[in-house]
Amino acid sequence: MLTIVTRNWWVVALRGVLAILFGVLALFWPGLALATLVLLFGAFAFANGVLATWAAHAMRKRHQIWKPFLMEGIAGIIFGIFVLLWPEMTAIALILLVAAWALVTGVVQVAAAIRLRQDIEGEWMLALSGILSILLGFLFALWPGAGLVAVTWIIGFYAVLFGAAMVALSLRLRAMHAEAGGS
Repeated sequence: MLTIVTRNWWVVALRGVLAILFGVLALFWPGLALATLVLLFGAFAFANGVLATWAAHAMRKRHQIWKPFLMEGIAGIIFGIFVLLWPEMTAIALILLVAAWALVTGVVQVAAAIRLRQDIEGEWMLALSGILSILLGFLFALWPGAGLVAVTWIIGFYAVLFGAAMVALSLRLRAMHAEAGGS
């Protein structure tokens, strides 16, 4: 197994380089990266809907349970078309859902911290995390476009760090392959 991994060190390096390239593009052109991700998701939702509809049709011929798959397929097709026709609205809706989630979880965390203050030490950390979640939720709700850029930057930073780690790993694998007498 190790021989196979070290022999193919270049695949790991290629993955790392591609991740770094994607990360740099996401950092410098967040709008393009976000639009690409949204459109890819729309294409996935549409294709998944078509396949679920096809599966429902095939199951119907065999008198199996098929209606849930048909409903899933129709929903996927409609959602995919919506995303592909209005990617900006989809992206804004996504960040608004994140904002709502952050607000709800923040309120729950603050309430839990207040309730637990007699039972645990350090409850202020739970309250602080809740306050930060509420703040994030308000910021994303007030400025969803900025929230989308921030999320894209986070993905970009992650991709660069992931890629760097993969390149470093590939160099170690290459060295191991050379030590083992590989060409």
